[in-house]
Amino acid sequence: MNTPINVFSEWAQNGKDEGMERNHYNSVMKMVDFACKGLSEYSFIDAGCGNGWVIRHLSDDAKCSLAIGVDGSSNMINKAKRLDNKNQYYCEDLLNWIPLEKVDIVHSMEVFYYFEDPALLIDHITKKLDKKRG
Repeated sequence: MNTPINVFSEWAQNGKDEGMERNHYNSVMKMVDFACKGLSEYSFIDAGCGNGWVIRHLSDDAKCSLAIGVDGSSNMINKAKRLDNKNQYYCEDLLNWIPLEKVDIVHSMEVFYYFEDPALLIDHITKKLDKKRG
């Protein structure tokens, strides 16, 4: 059985990852706009960032003070770093990774259902990544 990390690693190699931005851009930007509403400044983590397209877009927002991408696929993270030398990207297991500083917003698109117990990931995010809750 091909794991999700292997599938997304292949996507990074064959360019299929670029379709994620085309297919998800509008809905993701609506979610981000909603999450940022009323904030004069925010920091942001994209959990399962793929090739970093969300991070690249948000880092252009003057209100975004920090944009970090995390993904389990080294191919995706390597591609993100090739496309963007301005922001931080980490190839890590989301259940174990702890950032140097907590952030205002943790975003994720199509990641939770890949985990055997998504509640563990939610608990980890709220305690270790989210500065309002952790």
